[in-house]
Amino acid sequence: MCSFEGGEAAANAIVADPTILAVVGTACSTAAAVAAPIISDAGYSMVSPSNTASFLTDPDTHAAGYLRVSWNDRDQAVAMAGFVTDEGAVTSAVVVDGAAFAVALGEAFVETFEGLSGNNLAFEVAEPDGSDVAAVVAAIVAAGVPDVLYLPVFEPLGSALVAEVRATPALDGTQLATSDALAFPEFVDGLGADAEGMLFTVPDSSFTDSPGYAAFVAAYIDEFGEFPLTPFSAFAFDAANVILGGIEGVGVVDGDGTLHVGRQALRDALFATAGFAGLTGTIACDPLGECGATGFVILTVDGGELVPVP
Repeated sequence: MCSFEGGEAAANAIVADPTILAVVGTACSTAAAVAAPIISDAGYSMVSPSNTASFLTDPDTHAAGYLRVSWNDRDQAVAMAGFVTDEGAVTSAVVVDGAAFAVALGEAFVETFEGLSGNNLAFEVAEPDGSDVAAVVAAIVAAGVPDVLYLPVFEPLGSALVAEVRATPALDGTQLATSDALAFPEFVDGLGADAEGMLFTVPDSSFTDSPGYAAFVAAYIDEFGEFPLTPFSAFAFDAANVILGGIEGVGVVDGDGTLHVGRQALRDALFATAGFAGLTGTIACDPLGECGATGFVILTVDGGELVPVP
């Protein structure tokens, strides 16, 4: 249900069944916030194909049995900070909407940017509906005109902020950068000329061009009569196979053919995964459950189209 309540209900149902060994899930980070501790405390393991929130693998909040083959959203802020620094930016400002996603990205951007000798001039929190963008942009200008303004926010705030920035002459030379939360054609089309030159981070989906992914799609269509809903289907396939590989590695079959798998032995095997050839890349898990092979690429708006940076 992509909610705390849904995560709690599903996790409790799972750990009430001792025949379940491990979990592919959750779909949403919000559900995982509650489900991961419940599943972990019961001795089960879970591998998510699509959770991306940074807190799930943070040392202070990581649940012992939790892993993911998807990416960490924090990494896109790190990628953007590195890119704009390479392009010559030495000052920045950040606007977030107060959501955990935005705040985590904003903080990661500042940490990385300042670690690369940059100077962040302002960190502003705006209303999600964009009702206070004039005051927010004025506060940024008052703090000093930044080389880059990082906006890891959602709509409608994103469009309202960009329009206000473009209408502020003092910020004419400021590079606008954001996250995958705004990297879609409707956002770009709605802003028209105001979107030109903006920078976006998006997950690297080049694995969808591989022969292995093509074979997966063909097999999926043969089985279900339709295309996989999203590329996350490939991540789910990888999550399931990582679990199956762990079971194969530590399972013991007794004389009557019964398979026995120690829960802790499986968890240890999952965290020891390395060099696993998945659809989404080569999967290797670290002690905090980060297993994903997916990085980020930088897009820009050129002629009204989202394209890779030259």
